[in-house]
Amino acid sequence: MSSSHQPPPFLAGLSIRRLSNIHLPEISFDIQETHEAQDPAGVSEIIYERLDAVKERERRSILRALKKCCCCIPGDAWEQEYAPISPTLSEPSDDPEPSSFFTYKPSKNIVDPCGLSIIERVFFKSPPNRPQVIMSLALQFILPPSVKDLDPQRIVDLIRIAQSKHYRCSSFVDPVTMNAHPLAHTADKLPCNYRFIQKTADPSCWQTVYTEEINTNFDVNDVGRPLWRAAIIVPLKMMPKPGSLLQKGESHLPPAQQTRRLIFGSGKGFGEALPECGDEDRSFRIIFSFHHCLGDGLSMFAFCRTFAECTDVQFLTNENLHLENRPVVKEPPPLLDNVVNPYFLEVLPAAVSMAFKSFLRRGRARFQPQKPIPKPNLHSRVHSSASSMDNLTAPSSPHPHPTTIPSSPSLANTNPIQLLRNPHQPQSQTNTRFLWFPSDFTTLLRETSRSHKTSIAAVLVVTSLTATLAILRTRTSTSTSNTTHTETPTHQGWVVTNSIRHLLPTSHLLTGGPRETDPALKLFGGYAGSVMNNNLKLTGTSKLWSRCRSVKATIGTCLRESMRRMKVVNYCYRYPKVWRMIERRTDLGALSRGFSVEVANLGAWEDPFWEVESGGLGEGRAAGDGIVEEGLGLGHFGGVVNSSFDGVRGLFTLGVITLRGDMSVAVAYDALCVTEGEAALFVQVFCQVLRRIVDAGDNATVDDLLRACT
Repeated sequence: MSSSHQPPPFLAGLSIRRLSNIHLPEISFDIQETHEAQDPAGVSEIIYERLDAVKERERRSILRALKKCCCCIPGDAWEQEYAPISPTLSEPSDDPEPSSFFTYKPSKNIVDPCGLSIIERVFFKSPPNRPQVIMSLALQFILPPSVKDLDPQRIVDLIRIAQSKHYRCSSFVDPVTMNAHPLAHTADKLPCNYRFIQKTADPSCWQTVYTEEINTNFDVNDVGRPLWRAAIIVPLKMMPKPGSLLQKGESHLPPAQQTRRLIFGSGKGFGEALPECGDEDRSFRIIFSFHHCLGDGLSMFAFCRTFAECTDVQFLTNENLHLENRPVVKEPPPLLDNVVNPYFLEVLPAAVSMAFKSFLRRGRARFQPQKPIPKPNLHSRVHSSASSMDNLTAPSSPHPHPTTIPSSPSLANTNPIQLLRNPHQPQSQTNTRFLWFPSDFTTLLRETSRSHKTSIAAVLVVTSLTATLAILRTRTSTSTSNTTHTETPTHQGWVVTNSIRHLLPTSHLLTGGPRETDPALKLFGGYAGSVMNNNLKLTGTSKLWSRCRSVKATIGTCLRESMRRMKVVNYCYRYPKVWRMIERRTDLGALSRGFSVEVANLGAWEDPFWEVESGGLGEGRAAGDGIVEEGLGLGHFGGVVNSSFDGVRGLFTLGVITLRGDMSVAVAYDALCVTEGEAALFVQVFCQVLRRIVDAGDNATVDDLLRACT
């Protein structure tokens, strides 16, 4: 390229600035890349790189459009015949591929290695006016005895260290290509979505913050921040100083309109009382919220395990953590979609089975999908307090009614909670109730389940279906229609999620390796599978333990069923016309809440943090060299995914986490489909049935346990 064609410097700068504003259907530019180009030849090279993935018939039209916007490229450069710089996924390979829909194709990457998987792309492309798929995890931390106070800047630094060790957490997702790109090279430059909330006198204020976090959408078009955030609830002495850089660096959030509180009743029965730490001034909470397109539930727990690695006394008390010397991980997690390569005869039986099971769901005596009815001014509604459910009754209408709750006198002199919700933005209506079962009861439940040849996961499913049956009976008995008779469903559906991470090349689980140290279980990505049954018969005369054994047998097929569905999706995605037809004809909203319950069980794990005494002080644990160390202790924990997005499968979603023997169960539900009274009924029946099932005989029926709950 001759120098006579070089434009004046001001024209080159003008065109480079305008280049980042070009957004055509098949081509886009990153503003960081255009800033790095210092000459017109560099701009031309960037354009040619983007044209690698563009179809031949569209290249000339794109070049003509770019010629009008970028005046710095010499005229003869536009007339050159385009030649791809490097092979891309859309380039034809050297070996001819069969074009038949029924024949086997050679294996190749169907998605970019640094991009999202097929299912994660579905999560990412939520309609802009609909709730997103968001999962949140609340953790309560307790300071060790040797640490008097904790600087709020240190909390953010520890979060950044954990963020730098996961590719998805330290990257942004391109809304066009749906590929993840790192945001920085070192931990000190990583943007972090955080906000500090002052702890109030109300011990349940964190539940209000949790509700706001799980119901607030992410800005998927903001390429300057990752798709996850942290809400840090601290006492007054740990709050950032007004006007400090830490306070100015908080995420820009809409101002609070009013303090909304979810009151679940004063009576706390079995399972509803949460653990308490000794000194509230020495504890704080962090609520991590992630967009589900980044990873699954185990990924959220993997992030917490990484955060636990930097919570000992040395990290808490060192003057400088030198974040500038901590590099950001640049290797994306592996994608299973690029590993499997199904052919037609392999996916045909699975597709027929899925269609057959969908056909069996039809029938008047089966659980039907619950449809929400939007109410006006939902953002101004305050949920009513759940009344006592001594007689196991609930309101007949499946839709909540707006009521007003007077403010609590104990909160009159405290600062209001900084709410995240903006009434002018689309929000979901998910409410969450947290349950807690101590280790002694969990051990007894596990032993009883094994003696009846079943598992805790199966017991949780059947207990949830029993609680749902109590709600359905209440709706049927209070029906006021004289012309139509609503029949109580005799069959219900359930879903249990599981992990297929042992299929990753880095996993040692198939060879008997320890789960706590397995590399595949420390990755942040989407590797979740599920198994479901939409035709389980459950009536009052059904034997409870027999139903549990049936559910356990179905859960045992989780790996096979997950792989079959993944291969069907993978095969259809390889044919763009077939995939686009599926996207056009699939209405996720019509498929929502087609099952009674979805149980997301993360399994039982050792506590990744430091041991905590009942008094709330860190006890410490022995290190490998015999020196006793200490660090942040973990009190209460719990998390779940929201239940308001299009395609949510369960009327109730249960997030189950077991650490050090203690089991936390978070029950999420959509307030547009379940009233607070019905939610209270579900929680009460669930806890009471779970407590009495350990003493129930093998012939105990559903009605026997429901009568015992009255």
